[in-house]
Amino acid sequence: MGDQLMCKLNPTSDLIRDQWNALKLTAANQIKAMGGAKTLQEFNKKVDQKVEHTTKTSYTN
Repeated sequence: MGDQLMCKLNPTSDLIRDQWNALKLTAANQIKAMGGAKTLQEFNKKVDQKVEHTTKTSYTN
């Protein structure tokens, strides 16, 4: 009876492990995407600041 119980538990634990690995992978991909978006926002902000500075400098010369 114990062997039957173990056989029934193993597929469930395998499924849980697979789902956990998929969840970790999904979370890692989302973190990377969010990090990329943050980096892009920072880059765009710096470009906007440079453009504003260049525009102000061009009009004052």
